[in-house]
Amino acid sequence: MERNDQLLKFKEIVLDPISPSVCSAKWLETTMWLYDGVTASCHHNPSHKIQLDPNDPSSLHNTAQKINERKAMLAGEKPSGCSYCWNTEDNNSISDRYRKSHAHKTAMLKIPMELESDTELSTASKAYQKKVFTSVNDASPTHLEIAFSRVCNLGCMYCGPYFSNTWANDIRVNGPYEIRDKNHYDTRFEDWMPEIKDEEDNPYIKAFFQWWPELKKTLMNLRFTGGEPFLHAAMWKFLKEAVSDPMYKGDILINSNLIHNRKLLEKFIDIANIPIIGSKNKLRKFQIHTSCESSLTDSEYIRDGFDGKVWLENVNTLLSSVPNLKITVTTAINNIAIWSYDDYIDTIIDLRLKYGSHRINLNSNRVFHPVYQQIAMIDIERRMKLKDMLIISRKKLKDSGVSNKYDFDQLDSLINYTGELHTSSHDSAEEKALIKFLDEYNIRRNKDETTLSAGYLDWIYELRERHDK
Repeated sequence: MERNDQLLKFKEIVLDPISPSVCSAKWLETTMWLYDGVTASCHHNPSHKIQLDPNDPSSLHNTAQKINERKAMLAGEKPSGCSYCWNTEDNNSISDRYRKSHAHKTAMLKIPMELESDTELSTASKAYQKKVFTSVNDASPTHLEIAFSRVCNLGCMYCGPYFSNTWANDIRVNGPYEIRDKNHYDTRFEDWMPEIKDEEDNPYIKAFFQWWPELKKTLMNLRFTGGEPFLHAAMWKFLKEAVSDPMYKGDILINSNLIHNRKLLEKFIDIANIPIIGSKNKLRKFQIHTSCESSLTDSEYIRDGFDGKVWLENVNTLLSSVPNLKITVTTAINNIAIWSYDDYIDTIIDLRLKYGSHRINLNSNRVFHPVYQQIAMIDIERRMKLKDMLIISRKKLKDSGVSNKYDFDQLDSLINYTGELHTSSHDSAEEKALIKFLDEYNIRRNKDETTLSAGYLDWIYELRERHDK
């Protein structure tokens, strides 16, 4: 059975009897930005403030908002914060709601990925409902993503001051980005967090360490994010503890831009090779999730501070030095990155040929905010050509001999999304906002737009000319 068919069948027979809108991530996943005391159910959801119960550290995850959204999902309603998946499904594509719930089913219930019969799936649905959805008030996550700080050495154009102090410093020195008419600022580009509590005085960080002895019993994936975790002292402190802890059975993941010197990489390599206590030299499984927006040149423009040569050298160093490490290379698809997506596929193929397809994953996320960076801004004629390019890249990956079944549900979703967006935004306020943003970004970050892909330049020059008139 094809991967997409399997996910659709899983949705129909396992999820739909529970609810047409249920997603296990609302119960089993949590992202926490402890430097600000906020949380979200997954990386697609907007965050919300944690109302911390001093007597219950699990209130870091079981917030009033999540509890209400769980109830809504069980009632068949669609919480607005999950619009990423609702939009994807409205475009007849496979959403992460299907993928995440399917992955949780396999991990929690130890049910094989390849279920064929309706009877097997129906049985799984009942077990799944009992295991995951019985309680809306007291869920224990299996997947945790945690940020101790917003310190970051990059200032990616689709990011902002909340997740990067490099962004915050830009705004502190140069002021907010003025991209709307009548001096109306995009609040995404204002730094409204001038003061953040030190780690020692942060009640959310203290609550997390109080929660850890209980949390580690159910946790299967622990991911450090930021900011840039390799620059966070608390991450290194906690990493050493978690790596060797025999009570924690799961993997450790780190979101890192990998733009670091050799000394910092060697520090990670040493820790990654520490055996689990009492395990006869068994090593913890590690994953690093890093980003490269299509071609290395485009990445250097989009991800301010990124150095393609340094990044590629560090990827190779880690894969050569840590045999129990897997790397996921994510590309954030905005209306600049999409034009050189074929170069991204070439990078994936090259790394897999060298280190094995089981050690390199691809991951494609579409940028929805800000709106003016969406690929929907590109006219339909050019998007159809981009769709053709994506189809060719898909074939190249399949013919390479180093693809895996998880590649194609993401690629097919991106291909369908690119081709089915039949809207055009000519003369829109969003086009004007894009031009104003690029003008400021180029000046503030000393960027040269002419280094970008030819297809992008053809489109943006036409857009600029039309609005100049």
